[in-house]
Amino acid sequence: MSLENVVCDSRETRDLRLAGRINAPAKVFDFDPMSYVAEFRAKGYVHIKDGVTPEFIEMAKARLEEYQGDRSQFLSEWEFKNKKQQYLFEFPENNRLLRGAMDTVATVTDMAPDRVTTSERHIKVYAPKAHPNPPAHKDRFASKIAVGIPLFMPAESAVVLYPDQSREVNGFDSSEDWRNSFATPDLPENVLKNVEPTKLYVDVGDVVLFLGSAIYHERINGANAVLLYLKFNDMRLDPLAEDPFIATQRQASLANLARMTDRDLLDCAAEVSPRLVRVSRHYTRNDWREVLMGQVAGEKSFQLSESDLALLNRIRNGQKVRELLADAGIPDANAPEFLQAIRRLGERGGIDILS
Repeated sequence: MSLENVVCDSRETRDLRLAGRINAPAKVFDFDPMSYVAEFRAKGYVHIKDGVTPEFIEMAKARLEEYQGDRSQFLSEWEFKNKKQQYLFEFPENNRLLRGAMDTVATVTDMAPDRVTTSERHIKVYAPKAHPNPPAHKDRFASKIAVGIPLFMPAESAVVLYPDQSREVNGFDSSEDWRNSFATPDLPENVLKNVEPTKLYVDVGDVVLFLGSAIYHERINGANAVLLYLKFNDMRLDPLAEDPFIATQRQASLANLARMTDRDLLDCAAEVSPRLVRVSRHYTRNDWREVLMGQVAGEKSFQLSESDLALLNRIRNGQKVRELLADAGIPDANAPEFLQAIRRLGERGGIDILS
């Protein structure tokens, strides 16, 4: 397959091609989510036997076969040498399957359904020489709930959890930053050295859900294992720009900014962008000059003013722009300047404007 064909081979094209080969799944999960609410609440995890529909497993395997053939969804930045490769998993273009999965996970884990956001959707292919017993870790802050769906699983491979040890949430943007925040004695391989983990042997067709950012976990004997991991939160965070519903929201926000007058803008709702990963205060080597920067997933970082930061802190999601103006005590005479700041932040991706 040529590079041109790879680039043009859209998700819609792959959907049509798969439709001729497999039965389209009506849903991802095949269980009553209410039956597992109490168990998840008590333990912070649940292993559900035969919880995934065979049709979805078949579709996910077919997706992986195509990805490995054309490398179109290969995530080179998430490749861990001698451990695993990762591919961005695509749900069918209408995203009904994803929405159904989000609603099911929200019920099991007590998340607010209207705020559930996808923070990751990766197929993970473990290398033949993957370390059999790597140190445990916690997922990034936005990956509050991890959902593991095996596609191929060696009999000896297991996910290990430490549900009774240190439920402190990883507040960082990555597992690596969390790990780097510790002194050597406090690293998980030292803290958990004499703790017996919970081992879950999750077979193909099963699903495991757990508190990904709060519970230490890892896969042991992972060589040749293949899993689809979906990760969610109800904090409206999309740090990898992988939630398709947030992508639609971003496009709508840009369209609103382009067509709306300032008067129209006042009646719109504002939301801090789910893709705003962080705001950082830097001190440059130019006489240690202080610079405030915003980082949006998938876009270039941009400079912020102190008033921009104050505005971001003031936004309560769903609040109308005119209410923001009133709460900030901004007189009508200064409204144009305030609205210009709203537009600038919206164009840079710091906030979304919702009609």
